[in-house]
Amino acid sequence: MFRQQHRDSAECPRCPDIKNNVHVFICTRQGTSYAFNVGMELVDEHLLDFQPEMAIAIQDSILAFREQQEPDFDLGTDDDIHHAMVQQWEVGGEKLTWGVLHTAWQPTMAQYLKSTR
Repeated sequence: MFRQQHRDSAECPRCPDIKNNVHVFICTRQGTSYAFNVGMELVDEHLLDFQPEMAIAIQDSILAFREQQEPDFDLGTDDDIHHAMVQQWEVGGEKLTWGVLHTAWQPTMAQYLKSTR
């Protein structure tokens, strides 16, 4: 908003931090939880088309990024999902919030899509 000259400063309106793409997800001041939860509802709807364990892993990774901690890599029993979660986290947790999936998710998604035909 600051770069687009809609605000007088780059400071977050809810806290003294500088507002940027990452800060939008990790700010936990008043009002941000509601906005985040609304966004996660949209993500949840999109993930209905995913393999269930993969969807849970992605949700957990997004929540972990918001809380600035590692996700529970042992969340599922599938080795491919575990590997994909680790790879995704290593390229940056924020990538999931931008809709960028690591290629390590491809085998799990391909297998799931094949089973739905």
